[in-house]
Amino acid sequence: MASGFVIAKVVAVYTGPSGIAILGQMQSLVAALNGLSSNQISQGVVRFTAENADNGLSACSEWWKAATTLVSYILLIIAIIVIGFSVYISEWLFNSSDYTWVVILATLALPLNSLNIFINAVLNGRQEYKKYFIVGAISTLSGLVIITLATIEFGINGAIASAAVNNAVAGCFAYLLIKKNNWAKKNLWFGKPNIKNIVGIRGYFLMGIVGALTGPTSLILVRKIIIENGSITDAGNWQAVWKISEAYLSIITLALSTYYFPQLVKIVKRNEILREAKQTALFVIPIVTLFALIIYLLRNIIIIILFSYEFNEANKLFGIQLIGDILRVTSYIPASILMARGYISINIKLEIIFCSSLVLLCYIFVPIFGTQGANIGYAINYAMYLIVTTIIFFKIINKTERNT
Repeated sequence: MASGFVIAKVVAVYTGPSGIAILGQMQSLVAALNGLSSNQISQGVVRFTAENADNGLSACSEWWKAATTLVSYILLIIAIIVIGFSVYISEWLFNSSDYTWVVILATLALPLNSLNIFINAVLNGRQEYKKYFIVGAISTLSGLVIITLATIEFGINGAIASAAVNNAVAGCFAYLLIKKNNWAKKNLWFGKPNIKNIVGIRGYFLMGIVGALTGPTSLILVRKIIIENGSITDAGNWQAVWKISEAYLSIITLALSTYYFPQLVKIVKRNEILREAKQTALFVIPIVTLFALIIYLLRNIIIIILFSYEFNEANKLFGIQLIGDILRVTSYIPASILMARGYISINIKLEIIFCSSLVLLCYIFVPIFGTQGANIGYAINYAMYLIVTTIIFFKIINKTERNT
């Protein structure tokens, strides 16, 4: 969280609100590319690594080979398409072809991004938390140093270039840390996979396609809606508040994905799932509410410290955004069981519906309420998502009870 705030401060001071908006677009592109290539597949790696942890490395290896094979083909296809259309992607993202080079750079960095993501997935699935946290710390610190120095030296070009390669650099450090582990041997990751394993991993790939084309894309579209109805400065102010939310929520979502998700994979009985969900909710909801309250009360100071006086208009955007944050984290508790239990088709449908509804709500509310309309749409969207995922959660729980 501290690293994210330092980066935001540096970019804000050296590039202003417009720079924050451009960096946000770049980060969304990287998130989309990672989502297409490996982010969601890594959830499958976590799941099948956790499920086969007691069966030896050979059992895990079958799933790892399937994931590596699938990702290799995906990376090749992405490279051909994105590099081929890089000029058009730059114009769509930044309203200029001047940033074509950084689109290509982000694409070339993807193999090392995938390496970083898969290493974290295996450490998470094997519950090797000490190494997991060390890898995370190295990734965070390397990103902090790279983006800070590049922004100071080269301005907005340095910021977006470092955002493009940050995960790739982290992947190199992560590999150096784990390369002597018995599970890091190349023969466990490369080879002819079993068709059954390919099919099992494929569902997560489909989820990745949907996630990449909806989640990051929806944020790109929201920024474009704000710019079209206001200015790039308005989009920068909104991005500043979003960045603060993203930073403090990352602490909570990291804890949930590290502990809660692997636990759900292993638990099979209804009462155990309910108990785990209840305990998680009783811990997480008060924490995120406390974070949100503190940030709201100190919002004026936070904006000045983390950004600059140029972002004063962002002070008005916190209230509804923070309500949306609480709803968002709460919804993660029932939604996680869908992913942990392999309900891929349900996840895909929910992802499409609620990312589309976010853009639609912003399209409706931003012309009426200005930039605040984006936060109104965000809060309403996650309120609806929470209701739907909770209903599905209890349906799955009841189904689990009948099967155990």
